[in-house]
Amino acid sequence: MRIALTLLAACTAVPVPLLAQATPQELLGSMTANVARIGEPGEKDRWQANTGLWQIALAQPLPAKAELARMTVLLERVRANIAKVTAPAERDRWQANVELWTVATRVKLDFRAGDDIKLRGPFERMKLNVAAITEPGEQARWTANRDLWQVMVNRASATRVDPVIAPHNP
Repeated sequence: MRIALTLLAACTAVPVPLLAQATPQELLGSMTANVARIGEPGEKDRWQANTGLWQIALAQPLPAKAELARMTVLLERVRANIAKVTAPAERDRWQANVELWTVATRVKLDFRAGDDIKLRGPFERMKLNVAAITEPGEQARWTANRDLWQVMVNRASATRVDPVIAPHNP
């Protein structure tokens, strides 16, 4: 009986849109709307800086020198802010996010062969951490952030040259 009720509840639940199928701009829009509802000032500041980073990163073409300087300022704002985070899991999520942004800004978002390797460690750590979040608002923000990073990891992976199939140049 309990299983039948659980199945019935699952069938009648309101469907949740799958963020993984959204465009990067839709993910950023969802994240930005969610951030607007954050009440705690420190957390809001971290997320506003993070959404600022994403706004620049998603702009086409690659960011100009002034935009890269703005990204550095935003990244430093996040870095300084996470020093105040006391919850270990949240601190680890933000640290992984900072590591990802550090790699992305060092290469000026112009990924080359091998950059995907530098992104994978912090990205995998973030994915595992995000999966454990239980608060719905926090889960939604981090899921959108994770999905945006998946786009970046995929972009970096697309630049990878496979030595097995690379042309031979004597």
